[in-house]
Amino acid sequence: PEVQAARKAVRKASAELKAFMAERAAGAALDEGHVTGERRIVAEGQRRLQEMATQLERVQAGPSRDSGVDLAGAVEAARTALHALVVHAEHEVGRAKREAAESRRRTLVGTAALAGLIAIAGVLVSVQQYRTIIGPVHRLRDGVRSIAAGRFNKRLDPRGDHEFVQVAEEFNHMAGELDGLYHELEERVHQKSRELVRSERLASVGFLAAGVAHEINNPLGVISGYAELSLKALDRSGQPNESTDGLGQDLRLIRDEAFRCKQIVQNLLSLARMGSEERAQVDLGAVAHDVAAMLHGLKRYQDRELRVELPVEPRLMVWANPTEMKQVLLNLTVNSLQATEPREGRVRITGHQSDNRVELVVEDNGCGMTPETLDKVFEPFFTTSRGGEGTGGTGLGLSVTQAIVESHQGNLTAHSDGPDRGSRFIIDLPRYQDTPKETSHERPGERAASESSPGADR
Repeated sequence: PEVQAARKAVRKASAELKAFMAERAAGAALDEGHVTGERRIVAEGQRRLQEMATQLERVQAGPSRDSGVDLAGAVEAARTALHALVVHAEHEVGRAKREAAESRRRTLVGTAALAGLIAIAGVLVSVQQYRTIIGPVHRLRDGVRSIAAGRFNKRLDPRGDHEFVQVAEEFNHMAGELDGLYHELEERVHQKSRELVRSERLASVGFLAAGVAHEINNPLGVISGYAELSLKALDRSGQPNESTDGLGQDLRLIRDEAFRCKQIVQNLLSLARMGSEERAQVDLGAVAHDVAAMLHGLKRYQDRELRVELPVEPRLMVWANPTEMKQVLLNLTVNSLQATEPREGRVRITGHQSDNRVELVVEDNGCGMTPETLDKVFEPFFTTSRGGEGTGGTGLGLSVTQAIVESHQGNLTAHSDGPDRGSRFIIDLPRYQDTPKETSHERPGERAASESSPGADR
């Protein structure tokens, strides 16, 4: 029974060794040194167990004294092998536990480090995204708010990605255009304000002229009439002497100044009532030649050069009042002649036409005008001592001339490069069409002007 129990224990130990090796083969892979050592120990244990099993079979078959000794040695050797195998197995199990704990620690540390790196990378990406996207968007928002508030001098710093640089450049270009447009509109408003003030002044002068014209014209007529009669009576007396010569000069002075006052009153009336409303086809070229011929006959301007340089064809035809057109051109030409010096003065009348407009230019090489003078040149009663004649005007000629041109739906502008650099007056009028659109003598612009004038309210 003892031998059978020993054999049973040997078979059990051998089976456990095989199961251990199978379990190690199916588990986690070890390094080659550990595998070789385990295989060697297991193989040695199996060999010893096999020898023990063989000895036990012999003992069971025929027991002897020698066989018992061999059996005892075989059992002892098998036990030693099995003990070494158990010690090695325990050592390997402990080492595996330590390696597993170290691997778990390294995994946790690596995971924590990776999570930290991911968090840092996220922060860096967020900062970069803010600097490259959110920051430029905020700057663009601030720029748009500045433009909306009327600060058109706001400019953006073109920074960031290529797309935002392009957006900033386009924004700066738009802001520059808006700034220029704003200043241009501001200048236009300022100019229109000056024109409105001048129109109001003209209206006031017209209202004043309409109220006092008759009261002044009658006394002036009496003064000039009696001066003429006195001069004729003095001439018929036939007794010229120093006394009568001085009296004649005084009477002529009274007559001339009375006529001058009547002319001033007539100009004032022209501001309120722009002559006849009759319109017809007018050739501005023919009017210019008539005015030039008229002025060539005046001794005062014979030492100045006056040239008319207008094309024969096409003729500069307009729909206007012939008398008023002659008055306009005469006023501008005389004004230019007075602005030039004797024997050096040159005045040119030129013109051309476009599709729907006719332009006539009166240009001289006279004393020119300062920017301040240009701003006030069409204001009533504004005058300067022009030329070398020492005669000043009433300050109404250009105002009346501009009013006449505007009543014909035209424009009169003055230009000068500065003092002693000449002046240029440009008349711009609608070109005459073969079939006038309006058959009435009163044109829409004149009707609106008459309705807005002070005289229309009386």
